[in-house]
Amino acid sequence: MNPSMLLICLFLAAANVSAQHVDSLTVLANNGDASAQFQLVRLYMEQDDHVQTLHWLKRSAKNGHPEAQNILGVYYERGLVDGTPDPAKAFELYTASANQHHVQAIHNLGLSYFNGRGTAANQTTGTALLKKAADMGDVPSQYFTGAAYMNGFGVVKNMDTALYYLEAAANGNDPRANNELGVLYEFGNGVQQNGHQAFTHYRKAADTYYLAAYNLAQCYFKGTGTAIDYKLSLHWFEKAAAVDYLPAIYNIGVFYDKGYGVTQNIPLATEYYLRAADLGYDLAQFNMANLYEAGQGVEHNLDKALKYYQMAAGQGFARAWFNIGNMYFEGRGVEKDYTKAIDCYTHAANGGQAGAQFNLGLIYKTGIGVTPDLERAKHWLKLAAEQGDEEAQQELDTL
Repeated sequence: MNPSMLLICLFLAAANVSAQHVDSLTVLANNGDASAQFQLVRLYMEQDDHVQTLHWLKRSAKNGHPEAQNILGVYYERGLVDGTPDPAKAFELYTASANQHHVQAIHNLGLSYFNGRGTAANQTTGTALLKKAADMGDVPSQYFTGAAYMNGFGVVKNMDTALYYLEAAANGNDPRANNELGVLYEFGNGVQQNGHQAFTHYRKAADTYYLAAYNLAQCYFKGTGTAIDYKLSLHWFEKAAAVDYLPAIYNIGVFYDKGYGVTQNIPLATEYYLRAADLGYDLAQFNMANLYEAGQGVEHNLDKALKYYQMAAGQGFARAWFNIGNMYFEGRGVEKDYTKAIDCYTHAANGGQAGAQFNLGLIYKTGIGVTPDLERAKHWLKLAAEQGDEEAQQELDTL
């Protein structure tokens, strides 16, 4: 027989067997066989036939198939049934599946309780369910259980127990667990500080988890657990920036700004700063404001400087409040307004900014734009002095 004809015959035979298999399953499924119904779910999933998948998923779940119940719960939670998330229906299905000891459903039910999705939030119940799934070998549950014991969510904080579950999850290649262990070893939280261990855990997770990639970049930049390598540091910052992680985008700007392992390129650095700023990163917003105010790498533009200072200040960035206060106090780019300056300085001072505390002390001491108030002057000067401001201490000594 012609080889081509043989291949065609084999293909047709396989297709015929497959069609016969589907027909047989369909007969069983129409007779209420939950297992056959779920096998059809798998087949139609592989064919990307959402309508048939959902049809048999609902029938299999209704007939008590635990895996179908769990998957249908996920569909409802994500809004894949009718386009609208239904966490209450998901909770109902997770419960039914978990009652049949389906480990992934126990995990999902635990998260539902923990986060208050489809039911009242209850971290104690949520963590107990996650621990149950973790003890059944579910790796994601091991991570969440470790995190719960580390932070005292629904349980008494216990670092030994936290480490046990985080290490189990890390051994199961959970990237979040490896990253969390890296953080613990880097800063010595609950374990002996060990830069090499931190580096090792970050590296295991960095290919698939952006936070680990970012932390690994910091290791290469600072020499934590490895030799300083700016090029590798930049590589991992770029990996984290690929998912729009804003600190990573900002740090790439710093690399081109300072010339770390690359040719210094201020315009390119500014592009990264601006990208991070426009995506909402307060440090980048503050930095862009400084650049516009100084005309460094960009046009000198006090309107844009004020805009970016205000964006950062709106996120509680104390130094931005301080600089806005300076603009109003001095009348730079805005009309001089002592009342607005004092308001901005107060925001900054309450955020711990020593310069604003010092300025408020002088304002209340001398009565610039306000009635002199020596008690308030002492209050603000004392706070600034406690942060090491020598001028504040000198002014305080005169009161």
